[in-house]
Amino acid sequence: MIYPIVRIRSVVEFLASVAGAIASACAVLGVHDLAWRRDPAGIWRDGMKVAACGIHVARGVTMHGFALNVDTPDAMWRRIKPCGLDVPQLSMTRAGGRAIRVEDVAIEVGPRVVASLARATPPEIVR
Repeated sequence: MIYPIVRIRSVVEFLASVAGAIASACAVLGVHDLAWRRDPAGIWRDGMKVAACGIHVARGVTMHGFALNVDTPDAMWRRIKPCGLDVPQLSMTRAGGRAIRVEDVAIEVGPRVVASLARATPPEIVR
């Protein structure tokens, strides 16, 4: 889960920036060709969703964010409908063709998202 709570200037810029950071981290871990899509919101590859995006903005401050599918077994998607959508899901493990650890994802995603927030948010971060 990637839920930055920050003040933003532009919802579109914020989402694209964070999605780009996530896709960049995924590429380092061997998951390539990911793309941000606004409708339905998420990070996709070949018509399958790798990360769901649900955001709420109140008074210019974000709440919620992205849920990245690292290694959810395919069978579980029969019970889970991210954002209520019935769309094909793709785990990083399946997309990369090898097991990917959540710890490795955190190491790659965290710094990239923080750097993207510096570009997409005003100087002060809401605490």
